[in-house]
Amino acid sequence: AILDNISVQEEEGHLLIYAVYKLPGGNMFITIRNKTENIQDTIPFSEIEKNDEEVLSYWKNGIEHHIMVDVEQVKAIWQVQEWECYIAGNISYEELIAMIDSIY
Repeated sequence: AILDNISVQEEEGHLLIYAVYKLPGGNMFITIRNKTENIQDTIPFSEIEKNDEEVLSYWKNGIEHHIMVDVEQVKAIWQVQEWECYIAGNISYEELIAMIDSIY
């Protein structure tokens, strides 16, 4: 993966870190956002597009990672304290799990 773009910005009272990587088969996106107190404690799945397949749970270091598919992209979203993390891209399930494992 080749880093194509990265941005850090303040948006509606919270910090947003956004990175785009170029892959041979498309792109990969990583988003990290700190949640303010007025945002619900649960991750709003209604804002994450996905297909009709079941959302899978992957646990690492006591943190639940929600994994889903939308068209050709595999996506993961999870929360650590006030930080909401999101990875999506034209990658395999196995590659996504390896990326999650490498974070911890």
